[in-house]
Amino acid sequence: KNPAEYLNIARAYVRSADALQAQIARLSQGKDASSKKEEIAKTKSEREEKLTKAFEGLEKAIVLKSDFAPAHFLSSQVYERQGNRTLAIQKNVEARDLNPLDTGVGYQLGLLYFLDNQMGQARDELERIVRLSEGFSNARYFLGLTYDKLGNKNAAIEQFEKVAEINPANSEVTQVLENLRA
Repeated sequence: KNPAEYLNIARAYVRSADALQAQIARLSQGKDASSKKEEIAKTKSEREEKLTKAFEGLEKAIVLKSDFAPAHFLSSQVYERQGNRTLAIQKNVEARDLNPLDTGVGYQLGLLYFLDNQMGQARDELERIVRLSEGFSNARYFLGLTYDKLGNKNAAIEQFEKVAEINPANSEVTQVLENLRA
């Protein structure tokens, strides 16, 4: 009756699905990709089966412990892998609400909002994470990108300057700053 056991099973299925996704990518490359359509389709089907099995484990974990944040969080990641960002965001919100101090969950939620072009929500969540963990450079990085998309160049520059302080040898951040200032 331990929900962690079902979570671990679900994680194994997700890892297996990820390995199948990598196999699909390899099969889809190259000149002979068209001749591998049947194998690609079969591998995609296997991947979907693995993700379905992952959901089954996660549902069992949540039935045992409805406030089990790791199961809600992994459900969000599975939905994202299936291309259902709306449900991924919804599940991530549930996970965040169960443990609002978990900066990793909040960061992922901010990233999902960013990827879904919900810039106001992305800004709010990433700002919250940066308040909780000032040295969380990935959150600052995406907060800077979010500010840029919202047209707030000065705030974007400020975030990237802080990222550069945290990661002084990062040439990508230096390039982003140069582009923003230009």
